[in-house]
Parts: sequence; structure tokens; C-alpha cells
Amino acid sequence: MRQPECDKSTSNGRKIVRGRALLDSETSIVLGDDGQVLARERQGMSVVLVGSFAPGVFSPGWLQSKSLITEAEAEGARVEVIIDELAAFTIGTLSFRVEVNRCTVSSSLATEFERLKDVVVNMFRLLRETPVGAMGVNRSFHFRSATEKEWHHLGDVLVPKTPWAACLEKPGLRSVCVEGKRPDDHKGYVRVQLEPSNKVTPGVFVNINDHFELNEDGQRMSVPDVMKLLDTIWGDSERRAEEICEAILAP
Repeated sequence: MRQPECDKSTSNGRKIVRGRALLDSETSIVLGDDGQVLARERQGMSVVLVGSFAPGVFSPGWLQSKSLITEAEAEGARVEVIIDELAAFTIGTLSFRVEVNRCTVSSSLATEFERLKDVVVNMFRLLRETPVGAMGVNRSFHFRSATEKEWHHLGDVLVPKTPWAACLEKPGLRSVCVEGKRPDDHKGYVRVQLEPSNKVTPGVFVNINDHFELNEDGQRMSVPDVMKLLDTIWGDSERRAEEICEAILAP
């Protein structure tokens, strides 16, 4: 990766670092030496567990009774539904959705990402007999392009129009999904999805799925071991997502 060549500020005070992606809430990134700017507007992070769950167990009251959230947070929770087949509710900036075969906990506030991980780890340390066969640590970003021309240029870099122009009229990038092997010893993959943003215009949406298969030789990893794994890889997963964005958005 190229190192930053110079720093400056935009009119709204955002910091610009040339040739490098910095993804905190106060920075933008510059694409290459021509000065094209992508500003990070939104981001999110989630943990998805695939297995067998009892959705009716999960509720703000249950989390509060286990000291995972405060009494005030439980009282202020926004509950969509809690039935045997589905539990969906929001506590502060943490969103919970539990189905019979999938559990998702997410947040769109970067300062809450660490707490998101801690809540999931502590929740399933209590539910230690829950069968879990796969886990995904997902990071998503919405970047705003300064102009539509720059937005189209990024699409042309990632998916050149040359092979498509002969068979399609005005071809354009709608969605790209690229999967690679994990860079560690764990089973699974890293999958990157990029497409036009539905939140900012003109903008780009990037989602990185850091996926782990939790079965070894037909034996499912125990939930305490899964939570230990989540706790251990969390920082690496966050950094990997940032490095991937740097690589594809600031080549």
C-alpha cells in the first residue's frame, strides 16, 4: 500500500489523506493522484451466528436480568416482536434479530462496535449449549463520491466497460461480489460486495463478510470456544475490513 503523501482539509473540516483510506467518522479518502474524494458517510458492524436458536428466550428483560444491559436500557428498548419463531428489538444503538436458524446483532455506531462484540460474547457464554455451525463478522460502509463523474470512474476501474460495451448498451456496475480464502488457519472465507449505495447519492456501498465455518471433522465447535474465537479475532477482522476498503477504493 502507498503511504500518505499529504494531508489537508475540505471546506467542511474533513481530513483528506492521499492514497490511503482512513475510516473514522471525521475523515475522507482520496482515490489516487488525481484527487478524487470519497467521504465515508455511514458504517455498520454485525455478528451473525447460524445454528439453532429459541427466539422466545431473547428479550430486553432477559438481557437486563443477566446484567448484560442496564435497567434503563431495558425500559427504553424498542420491541418489534417477540414470539417463539422470531425476536426483533433494539436497545440503544444495538439491534437484535433472532430467528430459529440465525441470530444477528448489529450496530451503526462505531463507538458501540466493541460493546456489540461484548454483548454477543457474554450472551452466548450464558447459552453455552446453543448449537452454532457458522459465524460471520460483517462490516459495511457507505461512501459518498464528490461528483457523479468520479463515481462512474470508480466503477470503470473495478469493472472495465471494454468487454461489456460490445454486447450491452451503456453498461454500468450494479453489483460485484468477490470471495477469497481466509488469511489465517480458520475454515471459511472473506467475501466482499460492492455496489451503488442506496443511502447516499452518488455513493458506493461496501460490505465485508468475514466468515467462519465452525465444524471440524464433522464435530461442531462448542459455543464457549466460538465466543473465545470471536473475542480473539475481533480486532483483526476490523482491520482487515479497513485494509480491503483501502485496497479497492484507493488502488
